Amino acid sequence: MTDETPPGGATADPHGGHRYEAAVMLEFPFLALAEGRTEDIRFPDKSGDITLLVTTERTKGMAFVSDVNILIWVITELRDRIRVRHEPRRDIVLSITRSKLLRYIGKGPGGAQHEDLASTLERLCATRVETNLPFEVTGRKVLTFWLLERCEPDDTDPTEPGWAITPPDWLIDVVEQDLIVRIHPDSMKLHGIPRCVYRYARARVRDALFSFVDLDPARAIDRFGSTASVPTMRDKLRRLVGDLERTKALRSGKAALGDAKLSGGAKPRKERQVIIPDYLVTPSATDGVTLSLAPEASTLGLTTHELNVKPQGLLQGT
Repeated sequence: MTDETPPGGATADPHGGHRYEAAVMLEFPFLALAEGRTEDIRFPDKSGDITLLVTTERTKGMAFVSDVNILIWVITELRDRIRVRHEPRRDIVLSITRSKLLRYIGKGPGGAQHEDLASTLERLCATRVETNLPFEVTGRKVLTFWLLERCEPDDTDPTEPGWAITPPDWLIDVVEQDLIVRIHPDSMKLHGIPRCVYRYARARVRDALFSFVDLDPARAIDRFGSTASVPTMRDKLRRLVGDLERTKALRSGKAALGDAKLSGGAKPRKERQVIIPDYLVTPSATDGVTLSLAPEASTLGLTTHELNVKPQGLLQGT
């Protein structure tokens, strides 16, 4: 994967453009798909081998997929401290100024952004997990923890207010045992279904042994922490397929799809496009994967589509 240095040089990014996530969190629903979910997430495992229950007592809902950007900073910072600098893991508390954390997750410095950041940290601290995943960490015993143990204002420097963040021992163990996956920084710009598709696909090819991932609507619901029905998820995946297909057609000079006038004289819907840079068309196991969304033609009501799933390929514009 090509490292990306942010504007301002390497000093603007302490991790040199590298980003990491916990592999198990990419593949299983530790987070809700949408903001505001209060209903428990219970991963259905017919074999009985896997336990994963995510709950919250917060009336405004548990952590959702966009909140993972904070965990990406936590995991990447833990990796730098534990695996690169070999710091002792005892009583690890991560401190960072609000402005640096906002910049890291791609947010501006405005006052509303500070409030949103505080809400994100609150959701992560209020999201409780009971799981025996990954087995390398838990020994198949069920452990209970919060996605973040504590988040407290750090006013050591009154001119640069910040946060002191305490990760759970479970997450420290995951990093210590190198059960993490390097992701593309641009994936942090994705939200909703495109973000979930990228994360799931990235997890499935982390060992680079294969480059095809089957994803049907029912499996997407189970893996994405979604409350949608199968027909609704089928429509969402079909729309994503259509966006990608449409953009590829436009880029190849073919006639744009969906430009016909609607019945009743209504104006044609403005079609979304998906950015697919030329240099990202060829999939690689490092930062992309060819995704088979419909292994059987009947799954989505479409013929099999093989799509390049990379963050830039899923970034949607107008």
